[in-house]
Amino acid sequence: MPPPHPERRRPAVGRLRTGGRSAHSRGPRGPPDGDSLTFAFVPRVPGAFMYHCGTAPVAAHIANGMYGAIIIDPVTPRPRAREFILVQSEFYLGSPAGPDSVRALDWPQLLDRSPDHVVFNGVPGQYAGHPLEVAPDELLRFYVVNAGPNRVSAFHVVGAIVDRVIVGGFGAPIEGVQTYNVPVGGGAIVELRLAAPGIYPFVSHAFADATKGAVGMLKAGNVVGTISHEAPNEPPRRAGGRAGRGTDREGFEPSVRLPVRHASNVVP
Repeated sequence: MPPPHPERRRPAVGRLRTGGRSAHSRGPRGPPDGDSLTFAFVPRVPGAFMYHCGTAPVAAHIANGMYGAIIIDPVTPRPRAREFILVQSEFYLGSPAGPDSVRALDWPQLLDRSPDHVVFNGVPGQYAGHPLEVAPDELLRFYVVNAGPNRVSAFHVVGAIVDRVIVGGFGAPIEGVQTYNVPVGGGAIVELRLAAPGIYPFVSHAFADATKGAVGMLKAGNVVGTISHEAPNEPPRRAGGRAGRGTDREGFEPSVRLPVRHASNVVP
């Protein structure tokens, strides 16, 4: 019989509010196949958190998608904002096998920490092709969770400075941040505003990972354009602004806006 899994579901997102009934669990081991286990808990610390399967080898189970995000709201609600949940994770793919070319986990590749894809919410580069639409100057709140199992998420929005990063459940936020590292198994709440209409890429600033899929776009307002960063697995562009071989673009114009936001605490 295979070992029981404390967590069998597909990657998912849950949202709770602090407070509630008392919690208890029957222990870390999950039920045998065909059975189920229900438990309750009191979410006492607000924030963005990861949950995952804890059966050995844990890294293999996380790399196969047995993880998710839980957002715990504080008792006093945060200011109203446009909110997004981004879960970064990795795929380590073996050679295609069988009539359906199924690709199983490549364990040595995982141990070498060399993923084929690094993704937000399960699909490489999905928000580069389908940008997240926002309004200029509205408060944006990102719940960034890093499922790993290996790579740090260096979360960064091109053309913007993060107003605040909320790391723990309590205490003062970190303010005025360009890039924030979310550790493997960790989470952070990132708040910012985009001062002008434009196309703003968001990436893991570990750019090998961005090239492998940890990249997306924010579309602020009714604008037309593309990102100036390379899309996942795209051939490098040649000098002079022309597209590399294998694309049908004759040229490109960067459309990333880099507005300067004045602040009273900036010393000239």
